[in-house]
Amino acid sequence: ASRRIPCRVARVTPQVEFAWTFHEISPVLYGGEHVFRMESTGPDTVRFIDREVFHGLLLPFRTAGIRARGKRGMALMGDALRTRVERR
Repeated sequence: ASRRIPCRVARVTPQVEFAWTFHEISPVLYGGEHVFRMESTGPDTVRFIDREVFHGLLLPFRTAGIRARGKRGMALMGDALRTRVERR
């Protein structure tokens, strides 16, 4: 089952980077930062970087679940983003 986790925008640089942070209960227990970044690789191309960094005391107990859900979620999001961008 999915649930909502409150997030806070950490950084925005238009057409370059968008980052947000999140935590559950307390940043000390479990939290992280998610970053979307675009880097120019040529006149008409960009490299899209999607990374997430986790931290907290509960992290060792959540690693397997994070990897499984993250891999599925990132693949779905990447496919949807690619489809949308390629339509333009």
